Amino acid sequence: NYQANFHNRKEYAQYNIRKRIFFDLSLGYCSQMAAFGNEVIDGFADLDLSVSYSVNKMFTVFARGGNLFNREMFYVQNYLEPGANFALGMYLKL
Repeated sequence: NYQANFHNRKEYAQYNIRKRIFFDLSLGYCSQMAAFGNEVIDGFADLDLSVSYSVNKMFTVFARGGNLFNREMFYVQNYLEPGANFALGMYLKL
């Protein structure tokens, strides 16, 4: 039997220092869910963290990490999310 009943929740927090350095944290939780057939997908916790620095009104640099627990995650049944991932980048406002 296919069953789609599960619990999913994500919480966010942001902290800034002098409106230039921003820390973003998100923690998500998804309970165990049933998949196709008799398969059961385990629940998981998902931690994401990012830091950004606003150089001026036009230029910001950032570092971001996702799935920091490096767990197999399925927010949508039978679609595997990527493992731990990291990014560096910049924003330029024109």
